Amino acid sequence: PLADLVEAFSSLSPHGITGDELILDYAHPTEEGHAAAERVVWGELRDTVPGWDAYSREKEREISNTPVERIEPQLDANLSFVWGQIYARKELLDHAESMFRRTIQLDPGHPYAALSLANILIETGRSREAVPILEKVVAKRPAFVEPYASLATAYYRSGDLVRASRQYRRAMEMGDRRIAIYRGLVGSLVDSDEAAEAVETAAEGLVSYPGDCYLTANLGRAHEIEGAGGKAESIYLQFLQFDPGCHMVSENLGVLQVEDGRLEAAAETFEKAISQPGPPHPLHHLNLGYVYLRMGRVTEAVDRFSRYYQLEPEGLDRIPEQFRDRISLEVETR
Repeated sequence: PLADLVEAFSSLSPHGITGDELILDYAHPTEEGHAAAERVVWGELRDTVPGWDAYSREKEREISNTPVERIEPQLDANLSFVWGQIYARKELLDHAESMFRRTIQLDPGHPYAALSLANILIETGRSREAVPILEKVVAKRPAFVEPYASLATAYYRSGDLVRASRQYRRAMEMGDRRIAIYRGLVGSLVDSDEAAEAVETAAEGLVSYPGDCYLTANLGRAHEIEGAGGKAESIYLQFLQFDPGCHMVSENLGVLQVEDGRLEAAAETFEKAISQPGPPHPLHHLNLGYVYLRMGRVTEAVDRFSRYYQLEPEGLDRIPEQFRDRISLEVETR
């Protein structure tokens, strides 16, 4: 005989969706879950096994009369780490951070807990706090590949571009050739004006990841830094034929055209980018507003600034000061 625990748990759950009341961590029942499973198993045995009924009466009385007591599980380092992973996957980052810190407290040498904690710190804007944690992991376990990419990202977001580039290179030397590593290294090199290496790295990355918007945009930027604006524009135009929805490439192209004084071409670039399907890209509206303003099309410029402000209210200081009050009032009226 089979006891249908899935059906039983669903029937006991709000809306039929089994959750934390009955399942602790995707695998193990809570106290209530264990009690429910016991009742269903005993009931199935009673209904299907000849002679079981008389034997089971006393047991069923025991099951029905025993209250379920909620207890706190004893957390060792391994269970704390598992719970941290579960909370992280549920995007309950405060709980995940607490579990990873507890793991490290119980097992100071746990490298995956330290890496997981550092990744949460990076994700929540505390990259500077993540740096010493990752440096310690790398120093103790130099053959552990994963921390190099996280350390590079922590350096990058902390503004230390030199160390970021160094750790991205180290990750690649260790065999980590994920697209995130190529993007991180190319981005840090472009931000450091190390154009030649950025061109070489972006070109290499595009061999493995052809058609990547981010790498292509930064390949063009690296050529711009080298003074090869024509080559950059050619890359942008060719790529937009393939992927007109790449916002980074459109933005780079439009800005390059503005810097060259080709306002009509820049307006066309931003207008095409705005017309693409998918989520709107606020900066296209802001940039187009500035282009219209320089062209003397003030009313259209104000419309673009208003649209930008609707999409990104925290960016009001990017709008020319003489239009800010007008923009705010127009948006509130709408």
